[in-house]
Amino acid sequence: MSTANLKLMVDYDLIDDDILAKLRTLGSLDVKTTIECGYKPYTKDPELIWKGTLEKKRILLTADKNTIKVSTYTPCKHGGIIVIQHPRPTPELVYAYIKVLLLSGQKKFAKKHFTRINKDRLKIITHEQEPVIVEFDSQPNLRKIINRV
Repeated sequence: MSTANLKLMVDYDLIDDDILAKLRTLGSLDVKTTIECGYKPYTKDPELIWKGTLEKKRILLTADKNTIKVSTYTPCKHGGIIVIQHPRPTPELVYAYIKVLLLSGQKKFAKKHFTRINKDRLKIITHEQEPVIVEFDSQPNLRKIINRV
């Protein structure tokens, strides 16, 4: 049984040995790839989100900002989605974005919700309340992490 605060299922678009190794250094994460969770490469988004996140009790971590949209995948109806918004996410960038989520004090909202993280902020869209927004410029410790990449 894992004691991790967040269980991630890393989408095929982010499966990279260096990304996975860096994420696994963050002690409050339990990281598995979609393949380790039993899915084939290029499994369709609906299966990963509607079925996978709920059955595996994991949050999908992806860089797919084109087809994975909050209008299609309504918060509270899946296990959670985190979208890394960057055209070429490097291991350092993915690590930094997830680290700021963990340090922001808002990670509890990631489960079952839709989270977007970019160089300026993180935004967690829930079904029940206004979005949770953390602007990195208002939190120097988080801005410092982002500026390192």
